[in-house]
Amino acid sequence: MRRKLSVTVIAGAEAANIGDCLASVRWADEIVVVNSLSGDGTVEIARQHTDRVLSRAWTGFADQKAFALAQATGDWVLSIDADERVTPDLRAEIEALLTGDEPAHAGYQIPRRNFFLGRWIRHAGWYPGYQLRLFSRNKVHVTARKVHEGFVVDGTVGRLRGDLIHFTHPTVAETLRKIDHYSTLEAEERVTR
Repeated sequence: MRRKLSVTVIAGAEAANIGDCLASVRWADEIVVVNSLSGDGTVEIARQHTDRVLSRAWTGFADQKAFALAQATGDWVLSIDADERVTPDLRAEIEALLTGDEPAHAGYQIPRRNFFLGRWIRHAGWYPGYQLRLFSRNKVHVTARKVHEGFVVDGTVGRLRGDLIHFTHPTVAETLRKIDHYSTLEAEERVTR
């Protein structure tokens, strides 16, 4: 038996990334994109890959991911970001996992290969950088954090071997913008605890 897989992606002003991201998961049964009302062409590019493109005002990372998860109809969900790509090895591993016997775990961590200015950062804790991104839709919830939100599953968690490619820091300017934005969100979260 083949279990249905939904891929969820949240996006905002991701015209430069969304096409390659969605092309890497075109094999999935369903792709759900939640766009935060950006006007840069993200929606038009996403619609070339899926008819499940939803526009929604930005309400924060965790809330957007929870909304995307609620729209998914598959038995299993793979949550990726617009600046990430699924490798052929990861695809094959996921397809094998979702075919046949019930998967051994409720969720799976995926090694993430992070790129900084076009170069793979293999050391300093950047790789394998496991991320819980594949899970049974009915056994997961999103952590309520302002930044670096994540998923928690009701059950055990296994690990896959195929990499998820992450083009996180394409330029120095983008790196500084992310540091500024994420550190502000982290500070706001700590103040409200």
